[in-house]
Amino acid sequence: GYILANNVGIIDQGYTGEIMVPLLKVDPDAPDLELPCKIVQLIPRRWYNFTGVDASDLTQTTRGEGGFGSTN
Repeated sequence: GYILANNVGIIDQGYTGEIMVPLLKVDPDAPDLELPCKIVQLIPRRWYNFTGVDASDLTQTTRGEGGFGSTN
C-alpha cells in the first residue's frame, strides 16, 4: 500500500547520517504507519566507477541498433 516517494536513491560513501525513506500511501486501505517505523529494506550494491572513452566510429555488432529486449 506504500511506494517510495522519490523512486530509489544512491547513498555516497561519505554519508554517515541516518537513512530515512519518504513514502507515499497509494492504497487507502493500507494501515497507517506509526512513526518512527522500520518497514523498508536496504539492498547494498557495489558501485563501479569507470572512465568513458569517446569513439568517433563503432564496429558492427550482431544486435546492431536493436532496442531493449531485441534479439535481432
